[in-house]
Amino acid sequence: MTFLTSWRAASDERFRLLADSFALPVWISGTDKRCTYFNKPWLDFTGNSLETELGDGWADGVHAADRQQCIEAYTSAFDRHEPFVLEYRLRRHDGEFRWVLENVAPLFDSEGSFAGYFGTCHDVTDFRQADVERRIATDRLRLAMESSKSVGWDWDLRTNRDTWFGDLSTIFGMSATIHVGHVDDFRRRVHPDDRGLVWKAVKESMENRTPYAAEFRIQWPNGTVRWVSARGQFYYSAGGDPERMLGIAVDITERKDAEETLRHKERELTETQRLAGVGGWQWDTETDTVTWSEGLYLIAGRDPRLPAVSYRDHVQLYTSDSWNRLQRAVDRALRTGDPYRLDLELVRGDGTHRWVTARGEAVRDAAGRITGLRGTVLDVTERKLAEEALSSVSRRLIEAQEADRARIARDLHDDIGQRLAAMAMTLEHMTGLLPDSASTALRCLNELQQQTAEVTADVQALSHDLHSSRLRHLGVVVAMRGFCEELSAQKHVTITFGHQSVPASVPPDVSLCLFRVLQEALHNAVRHSQARHFVVNLRGNGNALDLSVRDEGIGFDVDAASRGPGLGLTSMKERLKLVGGELCIHSQSSRGTIVAARAQVRRP
Repeated sequence: MTFLTSWRAASDERFRLLADSFALPVWISGTDKRCTYFNKPWLDFTGNSLETELGDGWADGVHAADRQQCIEAYTSAFDRHEPFVLEYRLRRHDGEFRWVLENVAPLFDSEGSFAGYFGTCHDVTDFRQADVERRIATDRLRLAMESSKSVGWDWDLRTNRDTWFGDLSTIFGMSATIHVGHVDDFRRRVHPDDRGLVWKAVKESMENRTPYAAEFRIQWPNGTVRWVSARGQFYYSAGGDPERMLGIAVDITERKDAEETLRHKERELTETQRLAGVGGWQWDTETDTVTWSEGLYLIAGRDPRLPAVSYRDHVQLYTSDSWNRLQRAVDRALRTGDPYRLDLELVRGDGTHRWVTARGEAVRDAAGRITGLRGTVLDVTERKLAEEALSSVSRRLIEAQEADRARIARDLHDDIGQRLAAMAMTLEHMTGLLPDSASTALRCLNELQQQTAEVTADVQALSHDLHSSRLRHLGVVVAMRGFCEELSAQKHVTITFGHQSVPASVPPDVSLCLFRVLQEALHNAVRHSQARHFVVNLRGNGNALDLSVRDEGIGFDVDAASRGPGLGLTSMKERLKLVGGELCIHSQSSRGTIVAARAQVRRP
């Protein structure tokens, strides 16, 4: 106690000066439990002057929850003769508990006897509160980054130490929420195909002092790939050297997957439209901006690298009549919102014409106001050509039927009729001769008999041309052989007929089809080929019947004949189509012609 008292007397002023110079609260206590405080901050706790000694007041001011901790710290320091640091709550004179940080050292005299404690004390309540707030802010940031699948980074360029924090699990496949390593750790995790892009963007940002931005892939050790969108900023020293880079990366894998799915669907749609001959378009009336799909560029024969043709220039895309009809439909759609559907004649970029079906409908904004139109264009040229061909066939069929009727009527009137009239006149003449001359009458009767036989044969041939009873009752082989024999005798030509493996039962429609093809082919050959010998062959071939008619005549131009006014070739083709068959004609000048027809005998 004598040591402490004399030491105090000599040192109080020095402690006061020390405390003032460091702005620290300093205190000293002895074995008599008397405490002396130096520096003004303690007035906040004691409410007294610097000279006042508190005695046992300090222990009463320690928070009850921290009192045992304080006693153990002082006791341990005494036992170990070592200084210690202690943080606890101390009641201020106004009753509020404040957190204080003490640095305490036990005092011993020259003989080793305990003399008291010496220490400094600092109010750290504000620091602790700031630390709590910092931890709360850190937790908020971590939760926000995890919920948004984000990772932040802090790159120290002087040491190349790189700190990552946030949702490391989603982006890097790491279980921790913070990682401290080297910047090369990050470099290795960037997808090999993207590393050049990433470091080029980093270098440009650092050199140009501009914000860093990049989208790239992260590859996990197990091969998993994640997409991220990164944004960052460099910070520089007073001398202008880059020292630090801060940034954040957001996981955009789902967005990238959705974009890839959308691109895949768009490619499928484009291919489907191409195959179907369909194109799409949209027109914003406020800006007169027209957007075309790839399919529409293809239909219109325009360069897809060029802008779509504006509406006011659509006049160049259609014939005059089609453009006028389209204008009326568009005006009505913009006025009433009614959709339209039109068949239009399109003028392609190369000047050729195509037929299209154009559909359009109104586009409205949230308020229901019409802001433009959208629609599709379908190439229907082939359909149009087919319709025209069908119409032409129907027309030519009717004309042919009328021609056949006229021919029959003409044959009956001009030939058979006149011959029958001649027979009648001969009979009348013979009637007058009978009483006078029996020999003359006999000669006339012979002539009449011969004429009657010829007329009968012609009528029979004409009847068979129009309808063959043999075909219905005796089958296709007998009917064809009979026709060849009759035509050969009538036209004084040679027709050789052969058959192999023909089924015993052939569907009536197939029999009739092949019989009509034979009639048409032989009539054409006899009439035009200038040949005198013809070969006909009918052969079974699995589920089909093959008919061939061959001659060694002068031949003809098949394409020109198909485009000509005659209906023979078209009639044969159309008949065969009805029974699932096909027609093939080979003809060369001076080398003859082969007409080959195939019809299905058993069809699904």
